[in-house]
Amino acid sequence: MPGDSPLFREWSWAQNAAEVELRRAHARTLVGRRVGRIRYFTLDYARLGSGGEVSGPRIIQKGEEWRDPWWERPGFDTLDWGLELETDDGLIYSITWDPPGVREGIGISRAPLIGTALTGATSAAIWDVTQLSRWKAVVGQVVDNVTMRYLPWDEHGAYWCTRVSLEVSGIEIHCLLAAGHAPDDATIYRSADDVAVIFPATQLPEWELHRTGPQD
Repeated sequence: MPGDSPLFREWSWAQNAAEVELRRAHARTLVGRRVGRIRYFTLDYARLGSGGEVSGPRIIQKGEEWRDPWWERPGFDTLDWGLELETDDGLIYSITWDPPGVREGIGISRAPLIGTALTGATSAAIWDVTQLSRWKAVVGQVVDNVTMRYLPWDEHGAYWCTRVSLEVSGIEIHCLLAAGHAPDDATIYRSADDVAVIFPATQLPEWELHRTGPQD
């Protein structure tokens, strides 16, 4: 929930069914609001490869980096940390993974990524993809539904979320624990600390449709 520490956050994992419903109710506070802006958060590979000192987030300006954005894959996008959805009235909802370890999951919270998933010193590249990606089809449209796909985690009644889905004016966009590899590779691979954004033309991977738990 909002206010979590960058070092410890749980936007996904739920210790029981009642907590699942609390997290789902929090996600549904986005319903009825209009999509304003979308920002992607990735590792800043350009600075990491430069050999210079790297510290703090960097907003990617229009130019060379936009000609072939590394996060774009055939039919989906792959993000190291996740995304921010800003509504047209200025509220920020973020989708990212819980720190993996003994627990895993992807969650959504009404909070910015910097200060929750990232610190001010994190070498992050921030891409405003509002009009420069497949999101442009839903900009200005109303969010009809937000769903979190929960599965049992263990025999003690805990649950984890593998997927957050947004329905906007009949268009369904899935965010799940997954990643892409090579730029021309259309395969969606499992991951515990990446977010894949899957658009309507792309089917969800079979392993996501049939997964049952963290060790499946």
